[in-house]
This record gives sequence, structure tokens and C-alpha cells, in this order.
Amino acid sequence: MMKKITFSIIALIVSIAFVNAQTINSAALKKFSQKKIAPKQSVQQVIPYKYGPTFIESFETSVPPTGWTVQSPDGGTGWAQVANATTPYPGYAGGTTSVPPGGGGFTAYCTYTTGGTASNDQWLITPQFNVAAGDSVAFQLLFFGAYIDTMYIKLSTTGNNTTDFTTILATIDTVALTPMDSWNTIAFSLTPYVGQNIYIAFQEKIADNLTDGAFFNLDLVKLGQGPVGINSIYENKNLSVYPNPANDLVNVSSANDIQLIKMTNVLGEVVYENANQGKTLNINTADFATGVYVIQFVADGKTITKKVQIIK
Repeated sequence: MMKKITFSIIALIVSIAFVNAQTINSAALKKFSQKKIAPKQSVQQVIPYKYGPTFIESFETSVPPTGWTVQSPDGGTGWAQVANATTPYPGYAGGTTSVPPGGGGFTAYCTYTTGGTASNDQWLITPQFNVAAGDSVAFQLLFFGAYIDTMYIKLSTTGNNTTDFTTILATIDTVALTPMDSWNTIAFSLTPYVGQNIYIAFQEKIADNLTDGAFFNLDLVKLGQGPVGINSIYENKNLSVYPNPANDLVNVSSANDIQLIKMTNVLGEVVYENANQGKTLNINTADFATGVYVIQFVADGKTITKKVQIIK
């Protein structure tokens, strides 16, 4: 009789522990249910870390990678590694992570759960790099989550402590990266720093991560020669797609003549294609289904890719 009572008590404790383990702490999880709609991705070629005059980091081994630094003055673990096709996004109730073309199987990320208890100040800092003529810094950046957040791209010529980064190359908020869940190539010339040793820092900072704070994804950080003909949201301000989201009409405006424009849906099917359109173009999207579409332009000898969301 005593063994049965003891067994019943043990079973009850195990049952309670299992239920508790299955319970999600609603205060620690943002109730964001938007799922990423995207075609199945093939396995991408891994671009390894390259030492020497030019290096590319795709965060395949760890975050931080060898020679990099993670700092999080407000607490928390700071920047971390996430695998491609992780569902849901860490800290969220929906979405599926992705990698940019050539990004391998992992990316670096930070969000409200990797920061402090009330605020975020999360730094990911490159190794020291000696700038040569023609060098630039380029990277892929994505955000997820309907929350305000800001990423600062900073430069130091003295050291890799957070206080050493007195030069701000860019201030990028989640509005600049719209639409969300979309990779953007961003690049800056390093010509003013030729002959100097520099560090680049990616700083995510938000004062209130209880109500704000999105999910930032970073990949394919390149320091060195090039890149040529890249799509940078800062270097291609002369090409605009609006409104975004759109309904029945998408307007395109370019400082240079558009030689070719092609629009595809999430299945990769071409839904619109035209050539020699001059500097402005209106695309009738009245018959397009709700969803995210990729627009590829060829202008001034460069191929530029942008995304637009159609909402009915």
C-alpha cells in the first residue's frame, strides 16, 4: 500500500513538472503571429571567413566569430547565432528565419530577449582591419517584428571598446528596412580612412524593450575591395518604389534610365516584365494577389532588387 501511495505522489509531481514546462511565460514572449511567406530555399553556398586584405563573415561557426567582440552593457547575452529556417523567430510566436543568397546556414541576430531586462544596448564588433584604397564595408541586414528599433553602424580608429566608437556611419531604423522580413544590402565607402586601422560596430539600442525592440538579422559582413553594383538602401536612394505596401498601382522612379524591370511572386513566377521604360514607370497591380513581390531592376549597368507588399 505504501509503495502505491509513493508511486502516486511521484507521478503527480512529474505531471505537474511537465505541465509547467509546457507553459509559455506570456510576459517573456511577444505575441506576434505573422508567418513568413516565402518559397522553399535551396541549400546556399557557404562563404567562409576570409583572412587578409578582404574578409567576409557569414557567422557559420559562432557568434562572436574568432576575432570579433560581443558587448552588452545593459545586460543579457547580446548578439547570438541563429540557424536558417528556424521557426518561430527567437522570442516571437511566428515567422521563419532566412539567410541571404550565399549566406550559408547561419546568421547573427539580436532582439529584446538577448538584451537587458528593460533596455537594449547590444554591440557586435569586427576585428581590426587596415583600410586600403577602394575598400568599403558591406553587409546584409533584416528586421522582423512590428516594433520600433534602431541599429547604429559605427567606426573606431582607436580601439574596440564601446566608448571608442565616436564615428556614426549610419543610423538605421526599422522604417528604413521596410518591408520587414526582407534582406537589404547596405554599403559604405571607407575612402576617408585609407591607411588607418579601423573597427566596425553594429549597435542595436532601444530604451524600452518591454514595448519596443524588434529582431535584427545580420549576415555576410564584408570589409575590403568592392562591392560593385550592389543594392544599398543608402547608395541607391535615386531609385524609389512607392507606395509600399501598395494596392492597385506601384510607382517606380529612377535617376537613371531603367533598361529592364521584372516582377516575381513568392513562387518565383514572373508576373510582370518590361524593358526600356525610361526613368518612371507605373505598374498596374489591380489583378495581383495579396503578398510580397520581388522587383528586379537593371539601371545604369547595375542590378537592383527591391521588395514590395501588395495588400487588397
